[in-house]
Amino acid sequence: MSAIADLFTHRQLVALTTFSDLVGEARERALADQIAAGVPEAEAVGYADALALYLAFAASEIWALSLGPTRRSTPPWAGDTDDLGFRGGNRSGTA
Repeated sequence: MSAIADLFTHRQLVALTTFSDLVGEARERALADQIAAGVPEAEAVGYADALALYLAFAASEIWALSLGPTRRSTPPWAGDTDDLGFRGGNRSGTA
């Protein structure tokens, strides 16, 4: 495997590229709609940026789900729940 693209079929790559391209288009359209509705520009930009971020996360999740349960990796920061002290003890994880 020499590239991340090798993990995907052609069909998956087309779908992911399309979703990624649509994020930028949705941001621009949301910004234009907000300004046309009379929303102050600073608020309109914030709304459009938040929408783009949400859609980017959704596209990222689509990518992760397309890998399937056996190929999906756990993020390095996602520790075991015992690391958070949920077993009734303290924050150090000891009961």
